[in-house]
Amino acid sequence: MKVDFHIHTTASDGFFNAAQICKKAEEAKLSGIAITDHDTVEGLKEFELLQKQHGNLTIVPGIEIGSYWKDCDIHILGYNINHNLNWLHDYLHSLQESRIKRIEKIISKLNKLGYHIDFSDVLATKEKDSGSIGRPHVAKALISKGYFSDTQEVFSSLLEAGKPAYVPRKKITPFEAIEVVLNAGGVPVLAHPGLSLKNKHEVVFELIKNGLLGIEVYYPLHSTETVEFYKGIAEKHDLIITGGSDFHGYEGDELGKCFVDYSIILEIYKRSQNNGQQR
Repeated sequence: MKVDFHIHTTASDGFFNAAQICKKAEEAKLSGIAITDHDTVEGLKEFELLQKQHGNLTIVPGIEIGSYWKDCDIHILGYNINHNLNWLHDYLHSLQESRIKRIEKIISKLNKLGYHIDFSDVLATKEKDSGSIGRPHVAKALISKGYFSDTQEVFSSLLEAGKPAYVPRKKITPFEAIEVVLNAGGVPVLAHPGLSLKNKHEVVFELIKNGLLGIEVYYPLHSTETVEFYKGIAEKHDLIITGGSDFHGYEGDELGKCFVDYSIILEIYKRSQNNGQQR
């Protein structure tokens, strides 16, 4: 019984809404998924309805919060969070405002580079969905204008760190992100450490001391050596070992490409219950 714990919807920078994701998950013969949009829970609005409609598919409510520490972009996944909390919505709204300001700065840089798009062009790529706006939406706008043919080309040319139109995001620490997840009754997990930490392994131990409860060990861009390294850390420190595809719907993306056993969902439920009792 396979579970993909890292999936994005149109509420952030994915290409499919939550209902479409559920259908695709069933087609991929997954037994469980986690919806983990960037800095938003808008993709969970129909969580209860979707769970009823897809009785054989367990849907774990989640989030992926971006943070920055020691020159590393560190993402904290939060699983089985209470996504209806008013304070959580207020907090995430503040993050959304910073995202908008970031996009406006990116557009300004693009204009100076000769790419003629405005904020309305970027917003149009989100269709009717509210929630996070990010660099993939800028990429879609550039593609729709005929400047590029695919998203990866836009990122590698303009939007990645160090490229001409890159603008860093508002920086919160991973410790703050962990605290947010814990306060929302969830289980904080370090996302794709092999991609994010730049071999600064000491960061993992700092996060563990500050409440981290799991590591995303299985990830499409993790080498065998990276998997074994972080699996060893997780086992030594009694952390949950998760995995996921980081599915957005880009060309070449495969839902369930990375997965873990269904038993991990039960472990997350257990840890989140313990978290609630301790706080």
